[in-house]
Amino acid sequence: MEIYHVFLCGDDIGEIDAFFDLNRATLKLKLITHWSCDDAHYRAEYMRGLFKHCGVDVKPLPARLKQLATQLVREQGGY
Repeated sequence: MEIYHVFLCGDDIGEIDAFFDLNRATLKLKLITHWSCDDAHYRAEYMRGLFKHCGVDVKPLPARLKQLATQLVREQGGY
C-alpha cells in the first residue's frame, strides 16, 4: 500500500502537512488526514514512521497534484 505526503502553504490555509490516497489510474486524490504545522511540524515524521511500521510506503505527492491537494484541504479541512 502507498500513501502520499505533501507540505502545503497558502494565505488561507497557513502551513499544512497532509496525507493522501492516490488512485494512480484516475489521479483521484482522497484526503486521509491533515494538520496545521502550528500544531506540530514534527508530526509528519512520526506519522511516516507509524505508517512504515504498518507496512505502508509513504511517498511524496507528485508536484503536478499539489494544487488539487490544496483544493481538497480547503474544502474538506474547513479552511
